[in-house]
Amino acid sequence: MESGDIAIAIRFGSGMWADGQASVLFEDEIFPVCSSNFAQSAGNIETPHDLLAYPLISYTADDPTWTGWSEWLAAFAVELPKRKSGLRCSFYTEAIYAALNGQGITLGWRRLVDDLLVQGG
Repeated sequence: MESGDIAIAIRFGSGMWADGQASVLFEDEIFPVCSSNFAQSAGNIETPHDLLAYPLISYTADDPTWTGWSEWLAAFAVELPKRKSGLRCSFYTEAIYAALNGQGITLGWRRLVDDLLVQGG
């Protein structure tokens, strides 16, 4: 951006950048996802609090605006226990693959997991 050779860039974030103007392209939806087999064995999960009974797959995010389980659950007034069982992955894609393989539940961004949902992963 600093070189001046770039006319347009697509970024994820708040849009508060000093090196240009920002326009929102789209909003996204974040929700829990798991494999269909895991969902069948889990039964009815009716509230965000019900998720705490299952292994929650988390991931490391370098971007502080990336929503994790603590932030997502807090939006529903649910506190994530300090010692919650579940797999911790280094990357978001690893968390998605772990969920696809029945290891638990992770958070999915609609624009990133829509194709998997259509395929019935």
